[in-house]
Amino acid sequence: MAAVEGSDSDKTVKVTYATPFSDWQSVFSNPGLVPAHIMDKGDPKANCALATKGWVDSIPNDISGGPWQLKASNIDKQKQTLVLTPNESYWGTKPNLDRLVYTHIGQDSGTNVKAMKNGDVQMIYPQPQPDLVKNFKSLEPKIVNKISFGLTFEHADFNTKNFHLAQPLVRKAIATALDRPSLVKATAGVFDSRAQVLNNRIYVNNQPPYKDNSGGLYEKGDVAKAVSMLQEAGYTKGSDGIMVKDGKRLSLEMMTTVGNQLRETTIDIVTSQLKPAGIEIKKFLNPDLFAGPEKPRSLAGGQFDIGLFAWVASNAIGPNKPIYESPKSATAIGQNYSRGSDPQVDELLTKMVQETDPAKSADLANQVDSQLWQDMFTLPLYQKATFLAYDQNYTGIGENATNFGPMWNSEGFAVKQ
Repeated sequence: MAAVEGSDSDKTVKVTYATPFSDWQSVFSNPGLVPAHIMDKGDPKANCALATKGWVDSIPNDISGGPWQLKASNIDKQKQTLVLTPNESYWGTKPNLDRLVYTHIGQDSGTNVKAMKNGDVQMIYPQPQPDLVKNFKSLEPKIVNKISFGLTFEHADFNTKNFHLAQPLVRKAIATALDRPSLVKATAGVFDSRAQVLNNRIYVNNQPPYKDNSGGLYEKGDVAKAVSMLQEAGYTKGSDGIMVKDGKRLSLEMMTTVGNQLRETTIDIVTSQLKPAGIEIKKFLNPDLFAGPEKPRSLAGGQFDIGLFAWVASNAIGPNKPIYESPKSATAIGQNYSRGSDPQVDELLTKMVQETDPAKSADLANQVDSQLWQDMFTLPLYQKATFLAYDQNYTGIGENATNFGPMWNSEGFAVKQ
C-alpha cells in the first residue's frame, strides 16, 4: 500500500497500491482487518512476534470488528473456551443469540459424539472420519449432520533434495503408478459418492475457475508405464522387486500427521499401489510434521522424502505464491517444502498476483498449475469432505465453502420458537 486516504468523516477509505495487487479485496475482509491499538506494536518485528504468539493475553476490556465482541473476562485459557457477546455499538443486524461459546474439544470421534449427545455443545465442525460419521447417523433426527466439500485438499509433497525424487521421471512415475480414482473412493468417497480426483493445485473441484490441467496422464494407475519411466531414468529391478539405481533402492518414507485415520489409509493404499512398480513406501506418523526447522524431520527441516498433508484453497490466489515459487536460499523456502524450482513458474506467479482482472488472474493461475504438472513437485489427490453437525433446535446454521466455514453468518443463528 502506497497511500491510505480517509474521507466522508473517515467512513470512506481510498487505498492506493504502489503496484497492482490481485487479491486487494481479501485485505478488507474479516479477519484481514485488525484493530491497530491491539496489533500495532510499533515495528514489523514486534508485530510479527505478537501475531505468532497470539494476542489473547493482551486484549483490552473488549474488542470487536462486527456484530460480536470479545471481552478479556470471557476468555478462559485453562478450560480452552471463549465467549462472544453482542456488540451493542454495531450498526448492522444484531445477533439473535445472547452469547456464542467457542470450546476446544479436539478431533477425537468419541469425544465429539459424547459432547453433542449430552448437550455440552450444540454444533461441531471436525474433520470427518468414518467412525465419526457413522456414529452421528444414529443421533438423527435430534442432531442434524451434513457432508459437504470445502476448500481443503490433500496432496503429496515430493522432496526434490532426495536422491530419487530429484529426478522428474521418478516423481512422474509415482504419479503414473497411482490409481487415484480408487484412492479417492476409499477415502473421501467413503463419506460422499460425489468425491472425485483433484487435478489442480490452485483451485478445488467446485470453484468456478477450476480446470483439469493434468492432460489425463495420471488417472488410471498405469504400472507398466511407470516401470518404463523408471527404466528410462536408469533403474533396474532388484532381487526383491524394488527398483535400484547406483546401488540405491527406490525406498521412500511417506510421512503424515498423527491421529488421522484417513491419512493412514491413504498411505496404506499408496504403498500397495506403488509396490508393483518397484517402489517401496514406508509409513511415518510424524508429530513434528509442521514444526520449525529446529526439528530436522519436519517439512521445514527438510529431512523427509514425501509429505502427505493438506493445503487450503481460497478465492484469493496470492497465498499460493510462497508455496510454489523457487526458494530464495536453502533456509528461505517460504512454504515450498518440496524445494522445487522453476523460473517459468516464478514468472507466472509474479504476473498472477499483480493481475487485477479476475478472469485473467485465474487464467494465469491455471497456467501455473499446468506447468507444475510438468514439474510434478507436488501431486494433488482429492478435495476433502467437511462434516457439520448441530442441534435441530437451532436455525440459520449452514456450511459455507470458505475459510470461515459455518460461522460465516453466526449472527443469524437462532433458537427455534
